[in-house]
Amino acid sequence: MKEHRVTLGDIELAVFAACAGPPVLLLHGFPDDGEVRENQLSALAVEVYRVITPDTRGCGQSTIPAGVSDYRLKFLLDGIISVLDHFELERVSLVAHDWGAMIAWRLVIARPERFERFAALAVGHPAPLGAGGTM
Repeated sequence: MKEHRVTLGDIELAVFAACAGPPVLLLHGFPDDGEVRENQLSALAVEVYRVITPDTRGCGQSTIPAGVSDYRLKFLLDGIISVLDHFELERVSLVAHDWGAMIAWRLVIARPERFERFAALAVGHPAPLGAGGTM
């Protein structure tokens, strides 16, 4: 795994990437970080995928902003799109768990052209949350 730093203003995301091949972006849950993906990374790397796993804003080795407003959905989505742009990836497969899946659902709804396929683990579609949902 090679560590990259993606800068978004005063925020830095730690992003880890391995191998080459079709890109797969993995988003972790809360309060985890990208290290929880170690078993998946090994399996995907063996299958010759380019695995990219960021520590999302406020987790792991990424910047931990103090203000609640720093975690607005727009900032979370912009961070992940910036990761794709950093690696010059137009489209990726996306696998996300828990809090990462909540972010990912909103990503694929807002920017479907950036995702080849999507697997959400442990979190269903956000539509049942309605307008008053948690995001």
